[in-house]
Amino acid sequence: MVPDDNEVPWFDHTKNDLEQNTYLNPLKITLEPNELLYLPSLWFHCVEQDSPITIACNFWYDMEYDIKWNYYQFMSNIIKQKRKSEEKRT
Repeated sequence: MVPDDNEVPWFDHTKNDLEQNTYLNPLKITLEPNELLYLPSLWFHCVEQDSPITIACNFWYDMEYDIKWNYYQFMSNIIKQKRKSEEKRT
């Protein structure tokens, strides 16, 4: 195994104004007791709790690299190109 010297890109949502970002549309959801939230693969999420005790159960499974993955890559590239073209205009 060869170590990867590349820095992992990280987005700090606490330091960015998500409401002002054109490309992000955050959803705020409150779960009640006995409810759960399913997150599809590749969805960024942040969890906060108000209660002093919280129990979380996470399950990960291998994602199938099917049409959803291709679509995600396609959309990511389109957004990157759009941002580059907007930066050139300013």
